Amino acid sequence: MKYSVVTTVYNDSNNIVRFLDEIVLQNSLPQEIIIADGGSNDDTVEIIKKYAVNSKVPIKILSGERLNISEGFNVAIKSATSKVVAITAVGNHYPSNFFEKLADELKKEQSLDAAYSIIKGYDDTIFSKLYNRTFIGKGMIMGYPSNHGVLIKKQVVEELGFFYEKFNYAGEDYELFQHFLEKGKKAKCVLDTELQWETPKTFKEYCKQTKVYLVGRMQCCNNKLLLKMLSKNIIYVVIFLLAIMAFLFDKTRIISYILWIIVFLFNIKGIIQSGLKGMLLKNSKIFLEVYYSFKERKYFLEKNKIVFERRVLKNY
Repeated sequence: MKYSVVTTVYNDSNNIVRFLDEIVLQNSLPQEIIIADGGSNDDTVEIIKKYAVNSKVPIKILSGERLNISEGFNVAIKSATSKVVAITAVGNHYPSNFFEKLADELKKEQSLDAAYSIIKGYDDTIFSKLYNRTFIGKGMIMGYPSNHGVLIKKQVVEELGFFYEKFNYAGEDYELFQHFLEKGKKAKCVLDTELQWETPKTFKEYCKQTKVYLVGRMQCCNNKLLLKMLSKNIIYVVIFLLAIMAFLFDKTRIISYILWIIVFLFNIKGIIQSGLKGMLLKNSKIFLEVYYSFKERKYFLEKNKIVFERRVLKNY
């Protein structure tokens, strides 16, 4: 099957060579690799151009202007000459049979519009190991494709209107592929292949990721759904803080024990799956989402959502 690999880069000089190596070592080689540069100010573009000289797969670099992720993917997909495109992300790790497996699935089931894989976490640091154990486990089977790695018919992306280009941070793949499902398109997760996702390496990166994902969700979803999710988090945070405060005073210590039991029951599944540290990491996510929901509250306003140009999702 002929397919084009598309991706975006921005100051990715540390990761781009490994990414290209993994693509040109695929069992089923792409017809071309199209890379949209988002305006890198390091030597990413120079490294790609140098690599392209001896590459057995033609590499096209699209650069010269500042592009966000959605704009970069859209430009790259429009430039693809194949009827099937592989949407990928620099920083992920792809086994040599990755696209071969996805392509086989598309050929086997002609009714499919896209094929994607299980996502596993890449254990790069002590923190990323904790993150992967807590949030990904032995592998994450998404209910829909993502930008991490999907083989999709170019015509389908065109029909859907490409990626929405006005996300402030992230959310573009979730929004597009939810639209994909709404329109009755078919995708399949191929269970016998996987990619490794480079998850946050430090707590600081994790905090940034939480903010980025939350803002994307706030731009995607209607306020009724957002407030429903936020209210659950606020209730939990209040219970957690009251349990701490009640423990400080003798007269309220019994109340504190009751509240701690509630907190424990809420976390028991997480403790079993990922241990005490994993439980604390999940709890920090709840606190961070409450904090960022108030800090970034402007995204509750309609003018900061996508409703006027696309749609606001009712489910998440």
